[in-house]
Amino acid sequence: MENCYRDNCFKDKNIFITGSTGNIGSAIAKRFANLGAFVSVCGRNREQIQSIVQYIEDSGGNCIGIELDVSNNNSINNAIAKFLKATDNRIDGLINCAGGGPRENRATLENQTIDMILKIINTNLIGTILCTKECIPYISDGGFIINFSSVIGHMGMAEYSEYAAAKAGIIGFTKAIAKELGSRSIRVNSVSYGMVSRYGKEGKSLIEHQKTNYLNAFMMGEDVTGIIMFLASEEASYITGADILVDGGRVLALRGTD
Repeated sequence: MENCYRDNCFKDKNIFITGSTGNIGSAIAKRFANLGAFVSVCGRNREQIQSIVQYIEDSGGNCIGIELDVSNNNSINNAIAKFLKATDNRIDGLINCAGGGPRENRATLENQTIDMILKIINTNLIGTILCTKECIPYISDGGFIINFSSVIGHMGMAEYSEYAAAKAGIIGFTKAIAKELGSRSIRVNSVSYGMVSRYGKEGKSLIEHQKTNYLNAFMMGEDVTGIIMFLASEEASYITGADILVDGGRVLALRGTD
């Protein structure tokens, strides 16, 4: 969808993006900046933030780098305050991209640590809720919020119970906030994506995953940006409370098991 949107179609739009140092979040931040928006580059790693800020600025885009830990409410408030100071107290769009699963720390619920359960819930669900709560007063009428869920929030997955609960909660949260903000014409939607490549770090597991979805392909961070751009655009002006699956058909059933 690289050529589906005209140059500067998001000009003068201020878009606050959490988790924008990750593969998906950074791709989204770069794409919005390329189309004229002023964006935040938020994350916990200062070097990663600076690298993405440098890329955007070298490409002619406008952004601000902000350290943000979405599991910490003080960090959330400080990050939003910095963004508001740079944007005349106006947010046109919020994208709650920060999150993450247990990965190498995955375990059955019986064997999972309390600390890991709380970390996953706080980073994914509570972080999304708190960032949304703190941004709402500053989101322009007619603006948008996009939250990130996961196919695991639909299907569940053994050894990912806390992650599945958090991501399923985001879908319900999205629908509730869509009802609350509809009177201001603020659209609230979520995107549930499948396994995304971390640029070759998955090795054999990524190839095996490719065989389980119906498009026989794996996702890169850039593959999610198309639906994000659509949901943020005027073309999606009558869509709210929806959860959009971007997963190669994985939730239909594992290929060969249907």
